[in-house]
Amino acid sequence: MSDLDAARLSPIDAANLLAGQAVAEAEGCLADRLNAAQIVARVDQLWRALARIEAKVERPPIPEILTPVRLLIMALARTAISNPVERRARWRRVLAALTDLVRHESLALRAAPPDPVEAEGFTSATCDPDFGPWEG
Repeated sequence: MSDLDAARLSPIDAANLLAGQAVAEAEGCLADRLNAAQIVARVDQLWRALARIEAKVERPPIPEILTPVRLLIMALARTAISNPVERRARWRRVLAALTDLVRHESLALRAAPPDPVEAEGFTSATCDPDFGPWEG
């Protein structure tokens, strides 16, 4: 078992990690480092991770960060499959704006005082080793 397997993530930390992963994938798309098939595969992973977090947490402030993350994932998917070029360019502008929004929301969430009720965190022992700590 690695150090990562022993790590515990609070729901807020798990949501923030997902936000960072979504931003990284969006930036890869915007920089043309990913083709459409790679983006679609990563969007699928992001949707699954989002669903696992949402299934475990039902109260704020988690929805505050997950709403823009959800929008970012949706824009990433639309960017990957949009044609013609003009439509894809419009989705890329939306993707860039949502990437900025998620980055700012993540910073604001990290700056918020810790919630003492968040003690029941997620364990990375139930992680998907190829993607993130939300399996289980």
